[in-house]
Amino acid sequence: LTCCRFVIEYFLGREWFRLFVPPDCRYQGYLTMHPVMRDAEVGQDANHMVKMINFAEMLLNLQHTIGFDCLLDRLLGGEIEPTIAELSAGMAFALHSHRFEFVKPSGTKAADFDIRVMEAGAVRLAADVKCKLDDSDYLAQTIWNAFKKAKSQIPPSVPGMVFVRVPETWVDPQTGIIGIDAEVQGVVQRLFKSR
Repeated sequence: LTCCRFVIEYFLGREWFRLFVPPDCRYQGYLTMHPVMRDAEVGQDANHMVKMINFAEMLLNLQHTIGFDCLLDRLLGGEIEPTIAELSAGMAFALHSHRFEFVKPSGTKAADFDIRVMEAGAVRLAADVKCKLDDSDYLAQTIWNAFKKAKSQIPPSVPGMVFVRVPETWVDPQTGIIGIDAEVQGVVQRLFKSR
């Protein structure tokens, strides 16, 4: 984890790390370390270690992507979970060798998506990323609202893709299915019918 800390501090600074990561940090949240007891000894939370490794890897691998600086600014402002969700979506495109850029928020309807995938100098795909915070409760309506909002932010002239990051507590650890499977399927079907 020391290597991850160096990477994170390189991009965001030592003070940022101190404010958001240690167990006694001022702003408890998604990246905050929570020590766990193992055999009467304090140990590191494996889930936290994975989050830190993934976060450091995304910062390192996406640093040269157009629009990356806007995401760093949001992280510096404390907008952690939604920004990490955008970085994760960017990693999905990077892993499949797609040329893409992060889009600076504009506030303009049908043009305020998060990621632009390019091919031969033209926009081939507009992707929007939604993030349900870790402390939010599961409701099918919450997923519907996320898709509906994303749909309004993607221009109708290009294909669109929506990434929705959901809290781990919404996912069944045995099956990997979000919430009540039939409910989520119903939400997606409803979304496509409303086009």
